[in-house]
Amino acid sequence: MKKKQQRKIWCNKELITMPFYYCVVVSQKQFDEQLKHLKVDYFDYMDDSKATQGVLHVFENANGNWSCVVAINENVLKDDVKAIGILVHEGVHMWQKYKEFIGEKNPSLEFEAYGIQKIFSNLMQSFAHQKERHMRKLK
Repeated sequence: MKKKQQRKIWCNKELITMPFYYCVVVSQKQFDEQLKHLKVDYFDYMDDSKATQGVLHVFENANGNWSCVVAINENVLKDDVKAIGILVHEGVHMWQKYKEFIGEKNPSLEFEAYGIQKIFSNLMQSFAHQKERHMRKLK
């Protein structure tokens, strides 16, 4: 039986050399695919709250490696401005995790701005890909 190829949705780790991989998902199905890839048991991608518009999930494996999944609620897909706001918000949380990971308490303002910009740019690219993929499946 031919092995199903994993779709490329993970963002790269360039510029600030992120110590973890991260991606965006826009449905429970996409989240489940990433949980399987990460060998994590099932749970709800919106933390059991359909009122939640976005959430950052952080996973750590037995080797201490981290992966982050930004989950965007499907009901936000029709409003790109709202989605962008959520991606910025969750991207800042990811930046905070990055600072925690590297032990940085007071980064320079420019370092912080470039870091958040790079994270957001990658999240936006991943979001656009996942949204398009999700919308094709709905047709």
